[in-house]
Amino acid sequence: MLRVAFAGKLKIMKTNGAHPGWHGLGVFMVVGWLVALGLNYQRPSGSAARPLESLVAAAELSREEGWFGLYLGGKKAGWLHQKLEPHPAGYRLLQESLLQVALDKITYQIKSMLTASGGKEGELRQFDLQISGPVEMNLAGLWHEGRLELSGAFHGEKFSRTLELARPALVELLLPQLLARQELAPGERYSVETFDPQNLVQSRLTVEVQGLEALKTTQGLRQVYRVKVLERNQQLWLDAAGRLWREESEEGFLLVREDEKSAQLLEGSAEGNELLRNLGKFLEGASRQ
Repeated sequence: MLRVAFAGKLKIMKTNGAHPGWHGLGVFMVVGWLVALGLNYQRPSGSAARPLESLVAAAELSREEGWFGLYLGGKKAGWLHQKLEPHPAGYRLLQESLLQVALDKITYQIKSMLTASGGKEGELRQFDLQISGPVEMNLAGLWHEGRLELSGAFHGEKFSRTLELARPALVELLLPQLLARQELAPGERYSVETFDPQNLVQSRLTVEVQGLEALKTTQGLRQVYRVKVLERNQQLWLDAAGRLWREESEEGFLLVREDEKSAQLLEGSAEGNELLRNLGKFLEGASRQ
């Protein structure tokens, strides 16, 4: 789902050099898309939700690949490509993206690539995140006996940390396929615990099914479920097989499934958004280091 990480939430163990490498604003890990700061604030859901099993066995996952255009203010400013490949021992997940951002008349291209692998029960085993552009960063995580061992570098400065996780983690990007296993009905609410390697947060999400709709897509009309992630005021449109067709965030970003060629045709740059203005302040500060 649409995410951006606020890495300022990480307390990094500095290994060398005098500069801490992490600022109060944090590092924006742009992995396909953007969501505003304070994303993990938990809004009350209002009524009880049916808890779901937090893991999906790899044997129940379906192979899925999709290209998406990323829009802001009616302009396409980026794209995202995602591929899920189940196999007998688990699954492999690839997500790559490009975001073109205009800040103070300067155009930046931020590229990212996330690879992850999981076990037979669908639990996350390891991941690797690479970001290039005005912000250079890499982050790797390895699950081991209730702990996630992290290591990486930000502009050449190394860091490491261990996160304690109470239970094996479901990668948040598998949530649509988990929902596809349910008998979705308007008004139903589900809660599920997920982990997002893009911002290193394990959280319980409440998802409400808001209706069954006919959605106009590049492949014609599709019957889809419109669901809402209540904690984020985020809307998703997905079909009965768990394929995502559209996603909207409350910050104004729109993700639309397209064919590969169309998705990569950019119409402009993302600009005029509060999150992007904050990003601009960070990039300006980083360039002075």
